[in-house]
Amino acid sequence: MLFINGFPPNGGDILKSKYLWIFLGLIGISWIFNYTYYQYNQLDKPIFLKHYYVNEIYDENQLTFYYLTNKDDRSLINYVRIDGVDFYPQNQFGMWSNNIPPYVQEFRHHYLRSVTIPFSKQIIPIKDGSNMAWSFEDMEIGFSNQPPSMVNIGKVQFSPITNQERFLESRMSSSNNQHRSDESLVALESVIIEGFDIPFPELNDDIEVKINLNQKKLKELEDLRNGKEIPKWLNENMQADWNSVKGISIKEIPFPFTLEKNEWLNIMTFTNPEANNVIGLGLRMKGKTIDGKTFTSKTYISEQPYLEQKDVDEIIAESKGGKE
Repeated sequence: MLFINGFPPNGGDILKSKYLWIFLGLIGISWIFNYTYYQYNQLDKPIFLKHYYVNEIYDENQLTFYYLTNKDDRSLINYVRIDGVDFYPQNQFGMWSNNIPPYVQEFRHHYLRSVTIPFSKQIIPIKDGSNMAWSFEDMEIGFSNQPPSMVNIGKVQFSPITNQERFLESRMSSSNNQHRSDESLVALESVIIEGFDIPFPELNDDIEVKINLNQKKLKELEDLRNGKEIPKWLNENMQADWNSVKGISIKEIPFPFTLEKNEWLNIMTFTNPEANNVIGLGLRMKGKTIDGKTFTSKTYISEQPYLEQKDVDEIIAESKGGKE
């Protein structure tokens, strides 16, 4: 038995010492767990989100790509190479960046960053005057302090500008941060609407579309030209839960249907926030006039990324070959 100064140790001191070691042990276990979790979540290379862009070719086209990277990663993107052609990003520094790439969102161990790439008409590999489209799914990314990496970025498509006669005129469009967009159009002459088409079939389950043909309400939008306020019902519709939005799903519409001259068509879209897709494309509405002229009208859909920590965890887990 151990004696201190000739007396046995106090029982309370032994108990305190026991709890101290238990406490230190728990701290050690917690540190090991946190370090293991940190190491698991460190990325070998940045992860790019899935982008779905459709663009007509103008003199200068700019596309923004979003990617997740480790917080201590200060590398820049020097170039992207697509089909053997190099494209160079815009300035990646903000005014107060101190040579550190700015971020879009901050998470526990990662940043969501973005890079904007100008696609000049002179460099896009399509012959001038050609009706061919140019599309790609992969880009080689040249980083400033790590080897180049081939990444899948979703799907991007460029096509020549199409000039066609208008038979529908857009009178009003809006969008909000609830993954909603809305456009109201008027028929300039009687037309037959034959159907709607999303450019990328894999988005069919992530983009929902409803139309509204209530002429009595829609004609109230004519007053907007005279400076009147947006009707209350339209604001309420934009803020309502998607399932409560009044309209007919395009999956339930018996196409074709006729839109008479001066009648209105309201197109409403909702993008699935759980998919974490970046979207910039036109929902295509196909139709023809009474005398047989065909046309395509486009309603623009835009979805910018806004991630939560659980989204980041799922994206990383999926990149490592499994779900958490």
